Amino acid sequence: RLPREVGECAALPTDMGTVFAAKLSLPDYKLTKTGHGKTKKAAKNDAARQMIEDIANHELQPVALSNKTAAQKNAVSELNELADRHKLGRPSFQVISSPTGMEGTFLVELRFNGAVVEGRGSTKKRAKTAAANDVSGRLNPLFDEED
Repeated sequence: RLPREVGECAALPTDMGTVFAAKLSLPDYKLTKTGHGKTKKAAKNDAARQMIEDIANHELQPVALSNKTAAQKNAVSELNELADRHKLGRPSFQVISSPTGMEGTFLVELRFNGAVVEGRGSTKKRAKTAAANDVSGRLNPLFDEED
């Protein structure tokens, strides 16, 4: 399976009824396609079909993972790598509270090496990232590594 990101999926009102648009990205290929359809699923499938055609027709190769900058890396992955590199044990995440209804904020607790940090975000991933960024920001100066 290829790592992929499904971005916006929006309903577009037209004279003929509602049409959905879905954006699909393959970051490793630096490729993004937008598909359209009568349902969200049809729009996603259209974007995926376009992407497969583009990859097949152009024989695209993935961008080397080593080209990713620190800013592009996932904060949780960075924290795990730092923990492994310095034999600090693995961080653990627990969802403390979830939003009710369509609005609200996730609260995630990160336990790591005796510390407890909370992160908040509109999604679980954003809440985990906020907590991981907080801990990484505190730890990086302590280890100040040169690559």
